[in-house]
Amino acid sequence: MSGVNVEDPHNAFLSMLVNGGVLALGAYVAVILLAVRRLPRAIQSATSREESAIGIGLAAAVTGILTHDFFLHHLAVNGLSFFVVLALAHAWGNMPDRNAIPAASPPATQARPLAFVRWTVATAVALMIPIAAVHAWRVGAADVQLSQSLRASNAGDARTAVAAGERAVAHGLPQPDYRFYFAMSLERLARSSADAAARQRFFEAAADQSARAVEQPLPPVPYVAFASALATSAGWFEEGHASLDRAERLDPFSYHVDLSAIQLLVAEGRIDEAIGRFDRLELMRSPHGEVDKARTLLRKAIRARTGPRTEIQLEFLRREYLVTGARNKG
Repeated sequence: MSGVNVEDPHNAFLSMLVNGGVLALGAYVAVILLAVRRLPRAIQSATSREESAIGIGLAAAVTGILTHDFFLHHLAVNGLSFFVVLALAHAWGNMPDRNAIPAASPPATQARPLAFVRWTVATAVALMIPIAAVHAWRVGAADVQLSQSLRASNAGDARTAVAAGERAVAHGLPQPDYRFYFAMSLERLARSSADAAARQRFFEAAADQSARAVEQPLPPVPYVAFASALATSAGWFEEGHASLDRAERLDPFSYHVDLSAIQLLVAEGRIDEAIGRFDRLELMRSPHGEVDKARTLLRKAIRARTGPRTEIQLEFLRREYLVTGARNKG
């Protein structure tokens, strides 16, 4: 499958293995097993419906999050709540009255563990709700500012685009998406700017945001490919090749890599090589919109040549003429 995001295989256990190695995965699984190993027996030995409901609720929370872990890495979304639930499950499952029946104890003493659990759960919920609310507000505010920046860049409103983008990345959220899309906004401003000095400033600002978006060891491949395309648009071909090489090492079968390679090769005048990358792009059954974008770029580059066309270029034009004719008839 092309276009794989190697930063996140959409499985928490694989993500832990890739990012931290076997030891990190082993520690992660060990923490989970240690927290829940006595939970089933504790539920069976519950002395009241309320105690049983608490244990079942904790078991359901752990089960739900672990099921979710098989399809998405949880740490950036619900990592805090997961480890809080694990801590509560461990504390509740390892209470003295869950593992041994005391010889004799007055009713007040028997009620203390249950009261402790209730107090702990209430405290955890009271702490988690404002934390989750603040995080949700920060994410929502950053999304709104980023959308405003992208809309303003499309409209050519540089002041609004830059101000809104800076507010979005100022929220300090760990996701690289905000810096990536702010870089896209700045790149649009650079492309549409008629002033050479302003164009250069926008490209440099976009490159800075793009570099921050891909500074982690395993960044999303589309972000690295965009860094190459950005450098190509700015005329920094050496930086474009460096980012392209990195993207190909991360995922050599991504159509994002081929698109950036085609753009870079065309900008350098290496059209025959660009056509070779386009052929590979088609063979991988890449999205039609991206293939059409590359096809248009190559067609314009070939027609803009002042010298004689090579056999490879002529064959490309003949083939594209046949494809276009078949589409028109259809």
